[in-house]
Amino acid sequence: MIIFTRKICHLSLVFLWALFPCVVFAETSIKGIFEKFTEIVGTAVPILMALVVVFFLLGIVRFTASSGNPEKRKEAKNLIIWGLVGIFFLVAFWGVIQILLQTVFGTGSPPPIPGNWPPKAFP
Repeated sequence: MIIFTRKICHLSLVFLWALFPCVVFAETSIKGIFEKFTEIVGTAVPILMALVVVFFLLGIVRFTASSGNPEKRKEAKNLIIWGLVGIFFLVAFWGVIQILLQTVFGTGSPPPIPGNWPPKAFP
């Protein structure tokens, strides 16, 4: 439990550090701060999603590889479950950010896919 609490503290420090450019560049409006935040989230969500999917797939591989060992199967099930939980929370977090953008700030456009998709190389 202590390790989990430390991780949350570290994540909150990273979050505050990510908002530091807003303070330096003197963003005075909530909309400006929220736009910076969504820019950071738009970059971080695809990276985190890739890591969570790899985590999930690793659990599937371990589950199939540990056919006779019940202890390893249990560990693999935990990897799969936490991978699914991570995917759910990332998608939900991205959705809440997009809902806030559309309702509070009235962007009026459908929510984009996080990251730069489609790539610029493909018209």
